[in-house]
Amino acid sequence: MQDLKNLNTSKMTSLLNQHRLAIALKFSVITAAVIALYFQDLSLVFRGALTDESTFHILAIPFIFAYLIYRRRKMIDASFQNEKTGANGFQKIFSTIAGVSLFAISIFTYWYGSYTFIPLEYHMLTLPFLTAGLILILFNLQTLKQLIFPVAFLIFLTPPPAEILYGVGSALANLSASASNFLANTFGMHSTLSISNTGPIITLLRPNQTALPFNVDVACSGIYSIIGFLIFALFIAYITPGKLRNKFAILVMGIPLILGLNIIRITTILGIGYNYGEDLALQVFHSVGATVLMFVGTLILLAITEKVFKKPKPSEPCPTCNPFPKNFAQSSCLNCGRLLKYPKTKIN
Repeated sequence: MQDLKNLNTSKMTSLLNQHRLAIALKFSVITAAVIALYFQDLSLVFRGALTDESTFHILAIPFIFAYLIYRRRKMIDASFQNEKTGANGFQKIFSTIAGVSLFAISIFTYWYGSYTFIPLEYHMLTLPFLTAGLILILFNLQTLKQLIFPVAFLIFLTPPPAEILYGVGSALANLSASASNFLANTFGMHSTLSISNTGPIITLLRPNQTALPFNVDVACSGIYSIIGFLIFALFIAYITPGKLRNKFAILVMGIPLILGLNIIRITTILGIGYNYGEDLALQVFHSVGATVLMFVGTLILLAITEKVFKKPKPSEPCPTCNPFPKNFAQSSCLNCGRLLKYPKTKIN
C-alpha cells in the first residue's frame, strides 16, 4: 500500500514537472524571439536611459515587469492547463489566428517604422503587440487575459516623443515658475517673473542688492518626474487590493502630488540662492533632481495609500472551488488559481 502511494506521488510529481517545463519552454521561446528582434532597439533604449534624465525611468521597467509576471504565476498555470482540458477547437483556432494577425501587424509596423525619422519609437511601440501575439500563439486567450497588464506595461519602454515632451514641459515650467515666484514673494524674497525664449526666468534681488536669475526650463518643469512617477503610480494602483475607484484615486492623487513637490523644490532652491548665493543653490539643484522627486513622491503615495485605503478583511474561501466541486472538468480554478487536478502535459 505504501509502495503504491509512493508510486502515485512520484507520478504526479513527474506530471507536474513536465507541465511546468512546458510553460518555461514556451516563455523561453517568447523571450528569445523578443530579444532577437529588438536587441538593437533595447540596447539603444537602455543606454539612453543611463544618460538621459527624461528616460531614466525605463531602468525600473524590467524589474516591475518581472514582478508582475511573478504575481500572476498561479493564474498563468491555471489558464494554460484549463485550455488543454476544456477549450474546444474553435477557441484554439481563434487564439492562433488572432496571435498570428497581431504578430504580422507588429512586424509590418516595425518594418514601416524603420523607414521613418523616428524608427526607435515605432519599433518599441510594436513590442507589446508582438508579445501579445506570441502569447496567443503559444498559449491561449485566457493566458493573455491574465498577462494583459504586464504586457501593456511594456509600452513605457517607448521613449516619449520630443515634441510632446517639450510642449507639456513648457506648460508645466510656466505653472511651476508662477507658483514658485508667488511663494518666494510670500516668504519675503524679492523676486520678479519674466518670459524668455528659453522659458520663464525668476529674478531674485538679494539682500546685498545683486540680481540672481533662475531659468525654469523644461528640465526644471517636473515633466521627467511625472513620467517616472506615473509608472510607479500605475504599479501601486494595480497591486493595491480594492475597488476600481480607489485605484483611479491613486492615479489622480499622484500628478498634483509630484507637481507640488517640484514647486517646493524650486522654491527651496530660490531660498538657498537668496540667502547663500548661486553656487550652493546650483549644488542643491543637481542633487535633488527628477529621480529624487520621483522616489519621494512614490513613498508619499505609498504612505497615503496605506492610510486611506486600508487593507481589506481576509478573503473568504473561493466560491468556485470551495467546497471541492464534483465532476469538475478543469484542472485549475480560473478564479483563484488553485490546482484541482495534476496536469498532464505532453512536450512535443
